[in-house]
Amino acid sequence: MNDASFEEDPAAGQEFLALKKAGFEGKITDGINLLRAETKKEQERLEVLDETLRKIEEQICSVSEKKGKADLLKKTAAELEAKQQELELLQPEYGRVLAEWNRIEKQEGTREKLTERIQKLELSRQSFIELDKTREEIDRKEKLLLKIQEEKKENENQVSSLQKELEDRRGEKEHNLGVPVERERLTRAKEKLLHRKNELEEQMNRVESINRELKNAQEEYRSAVDQCDEIRSVYAHLERLFLDAQAGILAQNLQAGMPCPVCGSIHHPAPAKLSEEIPDQKELKRKEQEKAQAEEKVQRLSERASFFKRNLDQEMRNTAELICGTEKNLVKEALIVTGPDELVTAADPVIEKLDDELRALEIRIKANTEQQKVLDGLGGMINRLETDLNAAGERNKELALSEQNLVTVLTMLRKHVEEFQRKLEGQNAVEIENNLQAMKTRKSELDQEAIDAKKALERCQNQNASLNSAAEALKKQIRGFEDIPEKELSETMEYLETEKAETSKLREKIHSSWHNNLRIYEAVCGQQGRMKQTEKEYVWIHSLADTAGGTLNGKSKVELETYVQMAYFDRILRRANLRLMTMSSGQYEMKRRESADNKKDKSGLELNVIDHYNGSERSVKTLSGGETFQASLSLALGLSDEIQSMAGGIQMDAMFVDEGFGSLDEDALNQAVKALGNLAEGKKLVGIISHVSELKDRIDKKIVITKNRSGERVGSSITVLGDYSADGVSVFM
Repeated sequence: MNDASFEEDPAAGQEFLALKKAGFEGKITDGINLLRAETKKEQERLEVLDETLRKIEEQICSVSEKKGKADLLKKTAAELEAKQQELELLQPEYGRVLAEWNRIEKQEGTREKLTERIQKLELSRQSFIELDKTREEIDRKEKLLLKIQEEKKENENQVSSLQKELEDRRGEKEHNLGVPVERERLTRAKEKLLHRKNELEEQMNRVESINRELKNAQEEYRSAVDQCDEIRSVYAHLERLFLDAQAGILAQNLQAGMPCPVCGSIHHPAPAKLSEEIPDQKELKRKEQEKAQAEEKVQRLSERASFFKRNLDQEMRNTAELICGTEKNLVKEALIVTGPDELVTAADPVIEKLDDELRALEIRIKANTEQQKVLDGLGGMINRLETDLNAAGERNKELALSEQNLVTVLTMLRKHVEEFQRKLEGQNAVEIENNLQAMKTRKSELDQEAIDAKKALERCQNQNASLNSAAEALKKQIRGFEDIPEKELSETMEYLETEKAETSKLREKIHSSWHNNLRIYEAVCGQQGRMKQTEKEYVWIHSLADTAGGTLNGKSKVELETYVQMAYFDRILRRANLRLMTMSSGQYEMKRRESADNKKDKSGLELNVIDHYNGSERSVKTLSGGETFQASLSLALGLSDEIQSMAGGIQMDAMFVDEGFGSLDEDALNQAVKALGNLAEGKKLVGIISHVSELKDRIDKKIVITKNRSGERVGSSITVLGDYSADGVSVFM
């Protein structure tokens, strides 16, 4: 791949080369952006050059246009001369056509008279036509009148025939008026029989269904009784075994001379023996529940069978009533006693008899239906006859009215014929037609001559006007041309061509550079995803390294080691604050400072102190000497507590406090001694090295070291005070 070129921006080119030399480390996007910016600049320069070339082309076209106008001027002058010659040749013909038109105009009076005469002949001819039409209309009306009169006579005969047939059908209908009543009676009888039959069949189905249910219930009851008896037997056997086992257990504990817990006897000649198969109380309880469930089932099935038996007896009585009727009580009781199967058998003949009666009724109903059809047909026929009769009457009225109207119209037409004959008396239709055609022919010839003359005149006038207009336009066009020096046009054209060639050459050079940069940019963008991923991993690892080293810009300088120490330090502070709050009577609490005073210093392990008396937070360095001692002692004790908490096998059994008590006031001293005393009471050895005299009376176990500065013995002496048999030693120096 060739290097990118930055001819338009050398500074950007130097920056790109510097990035490339550095391997684009973490700055691939910057390199791509530089390349894209340079490509954009070159593209903008190409657009400027394209616009320059376009303007040069416009100027070349303008010069070419001016040269074309000069050529056009010569051509226009030649055309003007030709038009003027055509105009001179047209003048003789235009004078002849104008004279002909003047002659035609003088014949206008003759054409008008011919028109009036033709109109009069047209009126006469139209009268003859109307007369012929009227006579034809009279013939048609007379034929139509005759036809209407014949139809009227036929219609009157039809009316008489319809009236007679209508009277006959009405009589026949009246004879059959009882058919619907009989059909209603037969239908009610059929419905009654069907109802009785269906009710009997449904009742028999209920008896059979309930009888089946009763047999099933009785069979289930017997099976449940057998199962219940078996469960009762098993339960009685288990209960006996259980009771015997209880006696056997008591017998095992009997001793000679000791009273029996059951009977009180001190002699036990035949103690009960413990059976090998002993049911436990849980099994006996389960069997008892099974027995109770079986007995409950027997009771439930007994009630169910009784329920079906009662229903069966009731349904059998209902069936007997349907078979025999309420007036035959003795027979009904006999049917009930026989049982359900015999009852069903007894019902079969009754049902067959009902079927026979129904078939007989069906035959009668069918016959009645046929009669009803005849009756319905008569009704429809009567209605149709009445409709036809009414229609025939209406038609008869219409024919009478039409006959009257035709007579009136014929009378009027005959009068019109008489009037036409009086008007046309002495005239001949053939002669009128011949004269009319001759006059129309002459009129047409004169009109055509006028049209031809007018067209010729208009053609000459248009041609003359067109030639004059074209000549004026050419003259105006010639006057509009400016004098353009041909030498100046040639020099301008040569300069423009040279400028165009140089601009094109520069454009090709910039286009080549732009194309090369674009190709490089597209190739880099094709690998941009992989490069960005690598750069992303580098930035992430670099940021992680900065974070672990505490060199992250804009963040506190906390190294990884310090970060781990911070976690443990917070835990030590939680335990130390318990001590400090006690020593300071709840005034002070230590807190790790979150950030340093400035971003350049390392941070994470500095301490602040919270003063709960005034609600302020400040550096631990602001504490007084005594308060600092309390804080140091609390931290030492907190460290001890945390070590023991984290490492279960490590114990801090001894602790020495060197100096520091001299800076404490009386109250702070009391709190410090109290805290150390609590440690001593907890089976720990606490040694205090101090010159503070106020501690002498507070500590009963002491090793007193005295310096001798005079006399024969120079040095120090040691005196041990107190009982050291118990744990906990205080050292005073």
